[in-house]
Amino acid sequence: MLRVGLTGVYGCGKSLAARTLHEEHAIPVIDMDLAGRAAAGRSSVLRRLRTAFGPGIFDALGRLDRRALGRIVFADPGERRKLNAIVHPAMLAIVERQMRRCAGGSAPYLIVDSALIFELGFEKKLDLVVAVHLPFDLILERAMARDGLSRTEVLERFASQLPQEEKCRRADYLLDNSGTVEELKDRVEVMHAWLLDRAAGISASSWSRDENDGMGG
Repeated sequence: MLRVGLTGVYGCGKSLAARTLHEEHAIPVIDMDLAGRAAAGRSSVLRRLRTAFGPGIFDALGRLDRRALGRIVFADPGERRKLNAIVHPAMLAIVERQMRRCAGGSAPYLIVDSALIFELGFEKKLDLVVAVHLPFDLILERAMARDGLSRTEVLERFASQLPQEEKCRRADYLLDNSGTVEELKDRVEVMHAWLLDRAAGISASSWSRDENDGMGG
């Protein structure tokens, strides 16, 4: 099974592309944000977060207030590194476990949806990476409207990630999301066909290698 990373800067629309692949073609999608939420919900992780950032990141019911935590970590790289050191190991373990589970299925490829593929060095676990891109002003406008964040908050999130240009430079395929939702879905269909070709090539190589291994010497 081909292992594909789907990345892009905050607010680029990659999750819509991933959802389209899942809904239209039953492609398994592993959402690293959801894995991060699961990791941050573990009691051992919550205790470490309380020790590191104080009780102010929890609401009146003792639940993690991600918005409050975000205001701390996106404004201070040192605090962000502290958060990552606590959450990322557990998060990546969840993602890799889900990848192994998906590998036993019949789909031609799987998607790992994450803004942080390159930042985490996770491309080493993948066969190729797709980067979603669009003009900066459009990303800013859509992100503010979608999440109800201020311009400053969105810019802080951008600053915590590699620039879009660098993600695109390092990617194997570029997916343009500068148009409408329908235009993105059409481009996802083109990308799906391209990924099927790549997946078929990997399957053929694996079959040939297995056949040669079975012939002996």
